[in-house]
Amino acid sequence: ETVIDALCVKLAMTAKSDAQKRDAGVIGLKSLVAELGEHPASARIVASLAPKLVAFFAGQQSTESTVTGDCLDILRAAAAAHGRLMAPHHAATRDALLSYL
Repeated sequence: ETVIDALCVKLAMTAKSDAQKRDAGVIGLKSLVAELGEHPASARIVASLAPKLVAFFAGQQSTESTVTGDCLDILRAAAAAHGRLMAPHHAATRDALLSYL
């Protein structure tokens, strides 16, 4: 969970000078999601990561369009790889996405 928090902090960096750090956070989170597989800790990791990502694009932490796009991309990867673990977060994700339509 400490790694997830650190990568989410990097993801939230919106200054132009922090673009490389944000990219590192995005790549790290995507790699984490991709490499989880059926690891016993995957449920705990997804449960920790999903609400943080939803909060980013729901406007609670950032309204930066690149951050929003990156969060959606990571959530898509998590849903594709761990859909059943994402089920408790579907309603919150849906509600946050509806505000963009």
